[in-house]
Amino acid sequence: MDGKIELFSLPPYSPELNPDELVWSQVKRRVARELVHSEEDLKARVLSALRSLQRIPDKIRGFSWPQVVDMPRRELAILL
Repeated sequence: MDGKIELFSLPPYSPELNPDELVWSQVKRRVARELVHSEEDLKARVLSALRSLQRIPDKIRGFSWPQVVDMPRRELAILL
């Protein structure tokens, strides 16, 4: 890869470092507010929550775990 991409291994269980987990946490919080009547209703609510997040790009950018990306290598090594 000629040094263009740097891979970081995450600890085995680290949802706070995984942006996907942060997105699903937001979706679950929103969907859980109301009673779901059917599987189709659940699907519609999940899609609605995901579309709502799409309209807030700054919030999504905040899920990119900058605290790890900006961390010095030696601190990151301790984390891993």
